[in-house]
Amino acid sequence: MDELLQELENQLRQAQQNFNYAGQEYLDAAIMEMNTVNEKFRAMLREKRREKDGQKTISG
Repeated sequence: MDELLQELENQLRQAQQNFNYAGQEYLDAAIMEMNTVNEKFRAMLREKRREKDGQKTISG
């Protein structure tokens, strides 16, 4: 797996853990962190799919 993708996956796990253990006063920040990392992860997956689809078109 791509290094950047692996790093984002680790960040997502950490953000989920932060959410799970966040105190009441930190819930909003934990949710924003989780959403931010999740969106970065999804954007990276979309980019990887586009690259893969582009390779299929060129070679296929």
